[in-house]
Amino acid sequence: MWGADPDPESAIVRAERRPEPTGQPGSKRGEPHPDPPPSAAPSLPTQSETSIGRIWDALPPTFPLPTGAEPTEVREPGEPASGTFAVPGSAVEVATALRSDLEAAGFATAAASGPFEDGSYVIESTGTDGCRIRSTIRPMGDLTVLLVRYGAACPFE
Repeated sequence: MWGADPDPESAIVRAERRPEPTGQPGSKRGEPHPDPPPSAAPSLPTQSETSIGRIWDALPPTFPLPTGAEPTEVREPGEPASGTFAVPGSAVEVATALRSDLEAAGFATAAASGPFEDGSYVIESTGTDGCRIRSTIRPMGDLTVLLVRYGAACPFE
């Protein structure tokens, strides 16, 4: 008989090799289920208007922060920021390290100012396509606070 298998054990092996039902709607037994839809791309953070223009309300993971920087809730009243961090070291040490790190990441220093009367420093950095970053480094008691405004024209990756 055509297609008949004289060995009953090989019929068991063939049955074990059959694809299992997928349980997916619209699929038939033995048919592979369609790939799941691609997951949604991560959404970008919101943006805010500031005294220096529109900024991202967060920093990209690739932003070069000084060693030991930890997020903090200390903020300037009424002025949004992309990120605010407590950083170990004096304001001048933090400003010097940040300027170097930003330049190593490809951002040019347009201006570096300070110390001001309150001991703070400001670094204005630029990137491609109109990207502007303003970093304010301010001593506050026993800690140094870094406040970054990352321009909306800057890439967020």
